[in-house]
This record gives sequence, structure tokens and C-alpha cells, in this order.
Amino acid sequence: MRTRLIGLLLLLVLLPTFLAAQATKPTRTPAKTADELREDCKKFVQDFYDWYLPKATADVNKQGSTAEALALKKRPDDFSRALKYALTGNASASAKSVEPLPLDGDPFLNCQQCPSKVKFGDPKLTGYKCQVSLYFMQDGEAETAPHVIAEAMFTQKRWVFTNFIDGDGSGDLMQTLNKMKQH
Repeated sequence: MRTRLIGLLLLLVLLPTFLAAQATKPTRTPAKTADELREDCKKFVQDFYDWYLPKATADVNKQGSTAEALALKKRPDDFSRALKYALTGNASASAKSVEPLPLDGDPFLNCQQCPSKVKFGDPKLTGYKCQVSLYFMQDGEAETAPHVIAEAMFTQKRWVFTNFIDGDGSGDLMQTLNKMKQH
């Protein structure tokens, strides 16, 4: 009887320690393959533009704000800290009342007369950085060259936009915003 009592007491004392040791074993999320990263990136970009395109082509007066201001306010986590800072031109880019710098055209589509539909190219992956080309649709046909290239990076288990590159490679949004700050 005494042996059973000692065994039960040992079990009661050691069981929480054993369970705690089992619970604290680090569990690793398996690394994503390049194909999974490309697929996730394209889904992220498509999801953003499915939301954004109707706002980019809407009447600003009816909408109450520009499409880029809405994107920064409603979807701030879709943009890197550096891009938000550059777009707003101030350190309070994480505040809810961010207002983008005045640009000549839409910064995420690189246009003044934006289309209501785009075609997405295949994502190009370099490490954890991804570029997806956007082709504007004209009369049901996609342009032959990309109009803008959305650049995103996989950080902390999610994708964020880091830049928007002119389709012809002549410049990019971050470069334009940095030049605006210098003047």
C-alpha cells in the first residue's frame, strides 16, 4: 500500500513536469517550396487587385477618397513599412489617417486612365521576393507588354508590397517618391 501511495505521489509531482516538457518542444513550420511561394505571391497580388481595381476606376467624389488613400487606410498591412512611409512622406505612416503624396496617376497601376480589368503574368521569384506583371485589358485583349510589375516580399509569414515597377523598366514607385522628397 505504501509503495502505491509513493508511486501515486511521484506521478502527481512528475506528471505536470513531463507534460510541460512535451508542450514546450519547438515546432517548426516546414519551409515553403518555391512553387508554393510563387502561388502564394500571385494569390496575394490578385486578391489585392481584385479589391483595388473597382476603387481605382470609381469616381473619387462618390468614393470619398482616392483609391490609393483607401488602400493605405483599409489595407495597411499589405504594404511594407518603407513603402507606406514613402507614400505618405511622413513617419506616421502607421496611423489610420494616412494620406498619400500627390502623384501624377495611380501609384499601384501606373496609369491615369486605369482599366477595370487586368491579366496577371506568372510570378518571378528571387529568394523571398516576387514580381508579378500586370497587363491591362483592352477590348478583351491583354497588352503585349506589362504595364506595371507588382513587387512583393514574404516577411513574417505574409506577403507585403515593396514596390511597383514601370512595365518598361524605366523607373519605379519608390524611386519616384524619393525624388519627390528631395524637391
